[in-house]
Amino acid sequence: MAGAYEESAVEMKLDAMTMKQVTDFLYVVESPKDLVKIPKISISKMKERPEYLSTVIQVVTYLPVKPGAR
Repeated sequence: MAGAYEESAVEMKLDAMTMKQVTDFLYVVESPKDLVKIPKISISKMKERPEYLSTVIQVVTYLPVKPGAR
């Protein structure tokens, strides 16, 4: 059923996270069953607090197209 879904994406920045918090977040968010994936992620140490990470995550899902929306 091609064209029955449209992509919806959000990009979020999360600061001052530990590695465990980042991995726990990724585990909860990504869900192939619910058509939610993380196609892009950037992780870096925070300059002012190097024990923490700064992340930018793109989350994508696919939503059914409503009849008459196109």
